[in-house]
Amino acid sequence: MPLAQSNKKGVVLFLSNGHAEDLIASAVIEKLSQERFPWEIRALPLVGEGRAYDEIGIKVLGPRKMMPSGGFVELNPLWLVRDMASGWLGVLRGQIGALRKQRAATRLVVCVGDIFLVILSVFFLKKPIVFLSTAKSDYARSHKGHYLVEKWLMKWFCQLVLPRDELTTSSLQDFGINAVYVGNVMMDCLKITDEELGIGENRNVVGILPGSKEEAYENLPIILDAVK
Repeated sequence: MPLAQSNKKGVVLFLSNGHAEDLIASAVIEKLSQERFPWEIRALPLVGEGRAYDEIGIKVLGPRKMMPSGGFVELNPLWLVRDMASGWLGVLRGQIGALRKQRAATRLVVCVGDIFLVILSVFFLKKPIVFLSTAKSDYARSHKGHYLVEKWLMKWFCQLVLPRDELTTSSLQDFGINAVYVGNVMMDCLKITDEELGIGENRNVVGILPGSKEEAYENLPIILDAVK
């Protein structure tokens, strides 16, 4: 039976905006399913096709389309122009429409990604929010730390914030945000395959992590060529 099915009324809606965020959300959903979670779970991926949800049988809402920026428009303003040329505004309108339709049934929103998801939830769902903040950390404060306006939004509109590290959690708590550190989903939910790679116990090994976006599969051969 798909994980989304439930005999009880009420929906928990997962919002995510990125390939890695979809994977994180799906990992959380799988854990919830093991606890006999009482509500139906649905998902709305704002970036990409949300295949991670499909793989575990979650009902996916709204239009789905991969944009040129991959959800990283803040890194280059030109990517926003390319996204708009690819129909991003139309996709966003469709996603907002899907949110509005879910408002009556939704009991809780779980935002996995950045503060944009929280803003959408505040305007179009008006339901309690749990925020898995994956995009920013105080370890990279110079360009990745949370802005004051982001902290304000978390403080006033999020019932619970789950940062990705203890340092960031402490910083948000000092601001009066209900933040709790329970681990890093991306690292804690790694699936161990026990695959034998033929590496001797006494050999030095360098691991390469090409990233969490879908293009990581295309980037890895380039990285390997550079290593050689």
